[in-house]
Amino acid sequence: MSLNLKVIKMPAPYPYELRKRAMLAINNEERIEEVSKRFIISRNTLYKWINLQKETGSINPRLGYQKGHSQIIKDMGKFEEFLKVNNNKTSEELADLWGSKVSATTIRASIKKLGYTYKKNFLSSQEERWVEARV
Repeated sequence: MSLNLKVIKMPAPYPYELRKRAMLAINNEERIEEVSKRFIISRNTLYKWINLQKETGSINPRLGYQKGHSQIIKDMGKFEEFLKVNNNKTSEELADLWGSKVSATTIRASIKKLGYTYKKNFLSSQEERWVEARV
């Protein structure tokens, strides 16, 4: 049995040469609808390029705008000290104790980033604590 897996690629910006030809046609007072059909580009994209040219003076694609998620817990040193003091608390309790509004999921992700894991002592279910994960 074989699996047919599709590779999904993120869309890439239109090439600069295509942008330049389309904008040249628009600047030569060709109608947007005609340019859209000829170059197979949506009218919305053409209007965005027109606005981009007005704002920046260029039609180059914008680069580097995807920065990822911002970190809610910024000071990991302070968080690690907080974790050492409260190592017997669950992630839900830690989220309530942490100064800013964070979820238990954020707490768990930050703990994992620090290399800690939640261990239970099977001899006594009351002895639960965050400890450094062994690699």
